[in-house]
Order: sequence, then C-alpha cells, then structure tokens
Amino acid sequence: MISDKRSVQQILAYLEQYGIENVVISPGSRNAPLTLTLHHSNINTFSIVDERCAAFFALGIAQQSKKPVALTCTSGTALLNYAPAIAEAYYQRIPLVVLSADRPEEWLGHGIGQTIDQKEVYKNFIDASVHLQTYSDPKEQEEHNKILLKQAFSAFDQTLPGPIHINIPLDEPLYGIVEQMDVDLDITSTKDHETKQDISDVLESINSSSRTLILTGLLDPNEALNRALENFAQRENVLVMTESSSNLHSPHFLPCIDRMVFHFEEEDINEFKPEVLITLGTNVVSKKIKQILQKDPPLYHWHIDPLGREIDTFKCLTRSIPIDPAELISKLEQAQNVGSNYKKRHFDREIENKEKHTEYLKVCEYSDLKVFNEVLEAIPKDSMLQMGNSSVIRYIQLFDQREDLSYFANRGTSGIDGCTSTAIGAACASDRPTTFVSGDVAFFYDSNALWNNYIPKGFKIIIINNAGGGIFRIIPGPQSTGVMEDFFETRHGLNASYLAKMHGLRYKSAHDLDSTRNSLKGLYSNDDPAILEIFTPAEKNDKILRDYFKCLKQTKKQISTGRS
Repeated sequence: MISDKRSVQQILAYLEQYGIENVVISPGSRNAPLTLTLHHSNINTFSIVDERCAAFFALGIAQQSKKPVALTCTSGTALLNYAPAIAEAYYQRIPLVVLSADRPEEWLGHGIGQTIDQKEVYKNFIDASVHLQTYSDPKEQEEHNKILLKQAFSAFDQTLPGPIHINIPLDEPLYGIVEQMDVDLDITSTKDHETKQDISDVLESINSSSRTLILTGLLDPNEALNRALENFAQRENVLVMTESSSNLHSPHFLPCIDRMVFHFEEEDINEFKPEVLITLGTNVVSKKIKQILQKDPPLYHWHIDPLGREIDTFKCLTRSIPIDPAELISKLEQAQNVGSNYKKRHFDREIENKEKHTEYLKVCEYSDLKVFNEVLEAIPKDSMLQMGNSSVIRYIQLFDQREDLSYFANRGTSGIDGCTSTAIGAACASDRPTTFVSGDVAFFYDSNALWNNYIPKGFKIIIINNAGGGIFRIIPGPQSTGVMEDFFETRHGLNASYLAKMHGLRYKSAHDLDSTRNSLKGLYSNDDPAILEIFTPAEKNDKILRDYFKCLKQTKKQISTGRS
C-alpha cells in the first residue's frame, strides 16, 4: 500500500533508486502520506517523536552505514528542529534526505496552523533544496517534479555527499492509498569522475624541507590511508600528528597533540614550527596547535580534501587538493627522505611526556582526569567509542588511542545538542558494542534521546558529572567575570537516576576512585543498555588539569614526590 499522492510515489522511487535503506519518521498528520508509503515499503522505518533527536539519530545511522538516511516530519516548526543535525551533517559530510511535508502555498500567511515558509530553510548548510510544485494537471506536475527531484538527488552523485532537503506541499485528504505506483519512472544517476591531480608542487616543497608536518583531524577509519601514511611517516623529516577522532594508529604517529604542545614555550615553538604543513580531515580539536600554527605559519600549507574545499584553518593555505587522502599520500612516496632530526626530536620529547603523564596519573587526586584514565582502560575490546563535545573530547585527546576502538564525535559544528541521539543511532547501525562518554550538561541537554524504542543491547552511557560546564573553569576568561557559575558553568545538582528509571535503563553511580572502578566492571558485566554516572569534584578538576600540564615541564622525580 502506498499513498495516492503522485509526488510521494515519485519520492519513493528515488529513495529506492539511491539505495536508501533507513528512514526516521517524526510522527505528524501532514506527513501521513509519506509515513504510510515508507512504512509499507522495503525501507526500514524508525519512529521518534522529538524532531531534534530524530535528526541526530538519523545522522548516527548514516555516520556508520555510509549511506543516506531519510527523515520525514510534519509542517511548521517541526523541520526547524532538524536544523542542528542538518548543519552537523553538512559540515561533517554525512548524507541525509529531509522530506518535509508542507501545506499548499496558498495558505501561507493566512492564519492556518502549523504553516510557515518552509522553502530553503536550510539554505546555508544544505547541498540541494527543492520545493515540489502542485498543478491541476497531474502529468504536468509529475514532469516538473521529476526535474526537481533529479536535481536534488543528483547531489548524492558527488564525492562526499551531505544533506538534501525536499519540501512537499500536500493537500487534504492525506490518508488515501492505492495498491501500486502510478508514476512514470525514468531515474538515472551519474557519479562524479575523478580527475588527475598534479602534485609536483607538493613534492617539490617536501623535497626542499627538513620539517614537514602532517596534521590530521576528523576522519573515518581507513586502512588504506593508515598504511600509506605509516609508510610516508618513516622519513626523518616528516612528523605525523593525529587525534583520537582521526582513527589512525601507528608507532610512527604522535597521537596526543595537546600532551605534546600545550606547554610549549617560544624555544619549543621555534623547534617545532614546520616549513610544510599537510592537513587531512576536518576540524582539529586541539586549540593550542591551531594557535601555534596561526601565529607562526608554515611556508606551505596543502589541504587534502576530496571536495577541494578551501579550509584555511591556519590562514596560510597554499592550495586545496581535491583528491582522496590515501591516494595523495601514496603518491608522496616519490618524495625524498631529507636528512633531518625533526621527527626524532619530537618523538624523544613524546617518550618523556608519556612517562610524565603516567607518573602524574599515579599520584594525582580523584578528578575528571583520573576518571578518564579509568574509563578509557575499561571500555571492552573492539568497541565503538562515541565522544561528547566540550571537555570530554579534549580529555580523551590526552590519552593514547587504542587501536581496537573506533572513535566518533560530532565535530562538524562541535555542538552539545545531539551527541546522545547520534550515539544511539550509530549503535543501531553497528554490530560493535558502543560506549558513549558525555559530560553532564550535554547529556541533560539531549535527554529526550532516551525516548527511543531502538536502544540496542551493548549500548552504555558514561556521564562525567562535575555539576556544570566544567570547561568554563579551564578556558581563560569566564572565572574573571564574577558570574561564571550562573551564566557560564551553569551549576546544577541534577543526576540521571530518574531519567534512567523512566526509560528502563540500568543505572549506577560512583563518587570516588574505588566505586568508579567497581562500577565500570559492573557496567560491562552484561549487555543490557545502562548508564553509569561518575561524579567528580568541580572545585578541583581545573586545578588538577593545570597541574598536569605543569608536570610535563618537570622532572620525573619532582612528579613522583608531588613537588611543583
């Protein structure tokens, strides 16, 4: 059974042609023709009431499946609630199809409920946006909308597609059904063809440089890229620095950027400053490395981006190269191995930093830092780790990456507004056990994520509850305002126990090191979805973290005796 609306039938044909396997439905009346048609198709359907949560849930599925996921909602403000996830998908290059039901255009501005101007509401962060038309002649409408749908869906034929929006005016009656489609189908797709890229200028810059830095941001796990980068990184003049969200692992990479550079002074920066910078992926987390490279830019900055986007994070971009990163790095094998101590000097420094890191964690007090050490060791092998934003992902960057984990986070826009929903969606699309680590503010902000009938077995939430936005005690500025607790940190006394009970999730809490260790063991003792809430001392966390960075300048003896 499908809707008798011909525009809805056309949409179903395109969804099937482009291999869409999942659609998230936000319940409503105006989108009833879409809901009924999709429910009775071969596409998997999910029903999630809160539109913001629904969109991030869809994003999580698409993040893991690497295929477009569709969303449909009723008219009015419903589709505005999709906006945060659509922006995240746009900047992270995750494909989504927004199917927004609308009232006929003649009712706009005439006092009809749930009626707003829905055309191009996402125009600043969408790959394609079309508004289907209604005509008295069905054939004329069908032909015109066929052109619009082809225009929208062709965005999925490009490299690294993002979200598209199709706005569909639907007049009453809305619940009419037919047994089969009655539209003329003629759907073709044309994939982008890659063009050869001349990289002679890149090779020339590397061959004449004793300091080449490769800096990686947000990347999906990619074995081909990992192998190519590992081979290239064995050169004496090449330093590869990665982050957890890069999902790259090798003894030839430096994985903890802030552990390396956070305490750099002028002499350290002069020794570190690269002549050639090559960047892969997007949205590097470390603010310190960005500050260093913005203040002392390299001679050349080559950004490798399949779409050729000119992402000029360090205000010194030489060229963006539209090529697959693994292919580009493989071609760099032609580069010479220039004699240099650039790599060795910083690897020697990292060996010392890692020893100091280990020594400090042995003696530091119970705190956020201490808890992250316990949490990251306790996550089961071969898991997916979904990371919350703000301080959570920054703490995780201080610890060596585990090769058996895959790391994901919403770093397209880096907001806190849908991290839990994204993690649940990702867990639904993966057969790996999933742990989501969140701060308390981000968790409570997205608490409707738990209003979800699809939370899979093996899904665990760990909340680091320091009673507010702890990052505002770390960054410079807020503590000098006199209103930090009310307007920045937003102190609270909330806990997640009643939320867990309401949604039928197992719940445990911890308040010290022993209970944290015991609770982590209990958390993973079975595969029931569960929440572990770990409370840490807000008034101590920032001091302990600052002392940690100070310790990286100290001798091991000073650290072990607790001297500053």
